[in-house]
Amino acid sequence: MKRLERRIVALTKKASGILKPKGRRTLKKLPDLDTMFENEGNPLAKVEYSAGDVEGNATKEMSEILRQLTEHRKVQRDLFRVARDPDYFVVLCFQSHDQRNDFLLKSGWGEADERYLNGLQVCRLLGIDVQPIDIKPLGLRGKPKKYSEAEVL
Repeated sequence: MKRLERRIVALTKKASGILKPKGRRTLKKLPDLDTMFENEGNPLAKVEYSAGDVEGNATKEMSEILRQLTEHRKVQRDLFRVARDPDYFVVLCFQSHDQRNDFLLKSGWGEADERYLNGLQVCRLLGIDVQPIDIKPLGLRGKPKKYSEAEVL
């Protein structure tokens, strides 16, 4: 329990800027915990509280939050790997430009001079069941604060 308390104190000091991280990176702002649990409701709903044991209940809450943060971090790491994986393509080579166009027109996969095909559409044409992955575009974190009051037309 003491180890967990020391870890929580160290994390809060680091987040508040009291303890500077090693290296060139600096923490610019505190993390927004509300965005980490946006679809899950109350992050402490699974905690079983004991009557009269304030210290034990606090430890259970911190343990649950740390567990959820670790789990969230693993999910985000996997999503990042999928989004940044450069090995997701197949290349077909022909002997000439005309052969490629002839292939595309006869196969029905695309128009003449089309260079890039959607793999899921080709699978659909071939009758192969490949499940699409829901990937959010990288870099989009919602609208900036200066546009928070603006309405989308």
